[in-house]
Amino acid sequence: MNLDAQNIRVDLCQFTKKEDLSLVNRWILSRFYSVLKELNKNLDNFKFNEAANLLYSFFWHEFCDWYLELAKPILVNREQSTENRNTQVVMYKVLEKFLRALHPFMPFITEEIWQNLPHEGKSIMVQPIPHLQEALIDKKIENKVGVVFDVITTIRNMRVELEVLPQDKVNVEIFSGKTMKITLELMSQDIKNLAKIDCLSLQENYQHKSGQFVNVLKDMHIVIPLAGLIDIDKYKEKLKQRIVKAESDIKAKEAMLCNDSFVKRAPAEVVGKERERLGELKDSLHKLKAVKDAIG
Repeated sequence: MNLDAQNIRVDLCQFTKKEDLSLVNRWILSRFYSVLKELNKNLDNFKFNEAANLLYSFFWHEFCDWYLELAKPILVNREQSTENRNTQVVMYKVLEKFLRALHPFMPFITEEIWQNLPHEGKSIMVQPIPHLQEALIDKKIENKVGVVFDVITTIRNMRVELEVLPQDKVNVEIFSGKTMKITLELMSQDIKNLAKIDCLSLQENYQHKSGQFVNVLKDMHIVIPLAGLIDIDKYKEKLKQRIVKAESDIKAKEAMLCNDSFVKRAPAEVVGKERERLGELKDSLHKLKAVKDAIG
């Protein structure tokens, strides 16, 4: 619905050489061709299940979960800017080529979607499998953008742990090395949009302060100042109560599983579920204590 057919009829190889593409657009192109390279290896070795899973994972977890979410603000803006056009081209090219790669696995739905895209030829069935463009694969960009996605996921998890409402925005400070700071600056607006941040501050040297929720990711410190966001004392008390309850539940579960009578008489499936639940409780307790320590 957002595509301008006149804009997308370009040769991708020439287009990528001519245009100064954004980091995100270069990332999705690199990821697509990395996946295509691995796909070809799997098909050559008759590993059809691995090939199908590879395409599934790329489409849902990278193209949809990340790329389309990053592209939305650009596409919604109807101004025909260079970034808008470039994003349309890259999004279309990756989707159309992906459909051709997926077609042998899912012939009917790929045909239906392909017919609704601008295309040449009568059917996707007679179109060639996309050819690999090694020049567009850049592992450094893949790694850099991957770390940015880890940052966004970490901030989202921190919001959940602080019980911040989905519609509420937070302030975030990220302390990192110079190289990573450059990447974060390039994608700062994307981070703000996807993590629902009001003010994002990027700095280099971290120093601990009270009244902050801090999480460490690789060599970065991700900080959410708590002043004006939550009642710190009330939240600490709530955390304390949840920790006490989790410890109590763990003791009760451990006592049950140490009872030979229960273990011998109960069905193996029930015992297995109780042990799984004990593991979940211990993981939850570890996270609660980590949040308590991070707040200070």
